[in-house]
Formats: sequence, C-alpha cells, structure tokens
Amino acid sequence: MKTYNLFKNAAIFLLAVLLFSGCSKKRLENNRPYLSLNSYLDSKKQQEQTFEIDTPATKPIIGQQGTTIYQSADIFMYPNGDSVHYPYYVGLVELYTPKDMIYYQMPTYGSGHILTTGGEIYVHAYKDSTDLVLRPGKTFSTYFPTTQPDSSMKIFHGSISDSIVNWSQSTDPIQLTTDSSGNNNYLGHISSLGWINCDYFANYSGDTTTISFSSITDSLANVGIFIYFPSLKSIMQVYNQTSQSIPVGISVKIICIAADTGMIPYYYYEEATISQGMTVNVTMTQTTDADLETLLDNL
Repeated sequence: MKTYNLFKNAAIFLLAVLLFSGCSKKRLENNRPYLSLNSYLDSKKQQEQTFEIDTPATKPIIGQQGTTIYQSADIFMYPNGDSVHYPYYVGLVELYTPKDMIYYQMPTYGSGHILTTGGEIYVHAYKDSTDLVLRPGKTFSTYFPTTQPDSSMKIFHGSISDSIVNWSQSTDPIQLTTDSSGNNNYLGHISSLGWINCDYFANYSGDTTTISFSSITDSLANVGIFIYFPSLKSIMQVYNQTSQSIPVGISVKIICIAADTGMIPYYYYEEATISQGMTVNVTMTQTTDADLETLLDNL
C-alpha cells in the first residue's frame, strides 16, 4: 500500500510539473524580443534644425514649427570667456505636440508635479566642435507660438540625468503677445541654453496615487509607457512600470510603444479614469508606423 501511494504521489507531482512547464513555455513564447526603446523612437523624433550665423543677425531664427529666436554673437562666449566670431551655428529642436514629446521621450513632469505645457524647445550654439554659453546677464528673446493662449505660462529649464528630464521653474520673464497678423505667442527672455519648457504647475487637488503596469504576454523592460492628460495638456513617462503621482479620478490616455528586432512597432492603448492604486494589464499588439502616428496625432 505504501509503495502504491508513493507511485501515486510521484505521478501527481510529475503531472503538476509538466502542466506548469507547459504554461510557462506558452507565456515565454509570447514574450517578444523588443529592441531598446531608443532604437525605434529615435527614428521618429523631431530632428535638430541647424542655422548658420555668418553675419550680424538682422533677421530672427524661425523654426519649422514657428519658434522665433532673436540672438547675436555678443551674447555668446566660449566656456573660457573668449569672444565668439562669425560664423557660428545655432541648433533648435521644437516639440509642441504630445506625439513629438513622446517620440523624443521628453515628458512634462517636474519638481514632483505634472506640468501643463505650451511647448518644449532645445537650443544650443556652437562653433567648430565647441558648445558656446551665454555671457553672464545676457538673454535671448524667444517667441513660442500658441493657438490656445494661457496667461499662466512660465519658463522652465530642463536638466537630464540618466536619460530622465526634470523641469525646474526659472525666473525668466514671459508674457503673452499678439503679432500684427493676430497670431498669439509666448515671449520669453531666456537666460540659459539647453532644454526650455513653456509651462506651469498643473492645477489639480484632492487625492493622488501611483499606478503600476504588468503583463503576462509581454516583457515590459523595453516598452515605452506614456500617460497623456488631455485636461492638463501634459505627458508623463512611466519608468520601471510604476508611475509618479497622479490625481485620482482624472481621465487619461495610456500609450505603450515597442518595436521588435525588425523595427515593426507594437502598441497598447487605453482610455481610463485613474483609481487608487490601479494596475494596468498590458497586451501589446502589432501595428504600423502610419497607424501609430495617427493614434498619437489624435491624442
């Protein structure tokens, strides 16, 4: 009798191991080998525009999306304090839409708070292989175009650490202006080169929470997770599958993006209302570049 029970228990154990192994194998087969997130998003992001400045500026730099910058050689210097002579170059990146901020991985979250944004830009000046800096006390006037003017806007400067940007509010003056054609702009007098954000601390109150992301079909290690807040005009990027603080009860659009080894994109999309401690269960689906871009254009 003992021998029979021993064989019976061994058979049950073996069956359990085989079933568990089968389930584990099935899950493993669904874990697609995604590329590093940068590989795909970098192929889609806005490229830097380059402007050669070879004479004293009589006209402003005008970006493809309408950013207008007034500058001149006397506001720049080499890091050692030497003067700058013509020609030199100014580089500009413009991010005014949720799509462009997602592709560039430049979310609008800073100092522990969601930011309502009117646009982000990156500005740098250089000569040969040397980056220039602003002379102490010098600024450059910058117009940020807007179709939804908001007098609450401030200037924030971005610092990047371990590929994550943090925005800090500056004292740079900014005002809402209207040009002769009736177009609205934010005019900022910018005191530092680099990443510049026209935004303010978003208005919300009440309880906040963090939300987590999990999946039984996909490894999320190389999946970009973004949360768009339509009412706040803000983008949050989620790191390590856990968000920063989010207002409870707010409506969001969740977008997950990845690409396989053939650069074929996959995505997950959900419109949700944030609840306390919620978990989002992600299942990635194959898509096309065009369909993904259409989705992001319509956020």
